[in-house]
Amino acid sequence: MLRIYVFQIRLRIAVGLKIRKFRIQRNLSQEALAVKAGLPPNYLSLLERGGANVSVDSIEKLSKVLRVKPFELLKD
Repeated sequence: MLRIYVFQIRLRIAVGLKIRKFRIQRNLSQEALAVKAGLPPNYLSLLERGGANVSVDSIEKLSKVLRVKPFELLKD
């Protein structure tokens, strides 16, 4: 059970780092990305820090704004 929890945390952090990486590459602030993706800014902040689970809907919205394929936010 603990190993599953650790894996989930690592995955959330990895996805958050990918979102941050692409956001910075696109010269977007967290607030600008959140507004363009239709997400609350505090949710995006939590995502980037690995503090929230990301939904498939959010991955789709973020990938469109960041101009990447959704799987790019999930791959290593």
